[in-house]
Amino acid sequence: SGGGKSTLLAEMHRQGFHTVQEPGRQIVKEQIDAGGDALPWANADKFVDLCIARGIASYNAAPRDGGVVLFDRSIVDAVSAARSMSNGLRDDHRDALERCRYSGRVYMVPPWRELFANDAERRHGYEEAVNEHDRLIRDYREWGYDVEVLPKLPVLERAEHLNRRLLEQLA
Repeated sequence: SGGGKSTLLAEMHRQGFHTVQEPGRQIVKEQIDAGGDALPWANADKFVDLCIARGIASYNAAPRDGGVVLFDRSIVDAVSAARSMSNGLRDDHRDALERCRYSGRVYMVPPWRELFANDAERRHGYEEAVNEHDRLIRDYREWGYDVEVLPKLPVLERAEHLNRRLLEQLA
């Protein structure tokens, strides 16, 4: 949260990569518009379940042509959130983690105080974003992913860095 991840993915999309938007922000907008309660600050369990369902649908809809697909958030993020709220994993969460495996390397963007801003969909603070980032690194690693944190760079330089890392990974 608040590290420029969505901005980076917009640039990667502009450069021709297939990208998948974050389900959480979409769900928050939909719930606010519909007067629903599946919001992180109103009904976190319901919100996370919708994020997991949307994540599975996005995973299943992603192209399988051998090209790179970049996800703004993954099912792992949603299951990690659910686990942090309840201190455990449900069987359907484990099943989602097993069925929807991403590439072995995950590129993460750390929170960046100078970029962090609250808005209608992001009501948590910077410290919560840092805690979430640390929890996600731990959980991705625990669930068998190699995590690489991208450096804090201007978006075009960060996109160049990610391009280089992806090429090295695919070589």
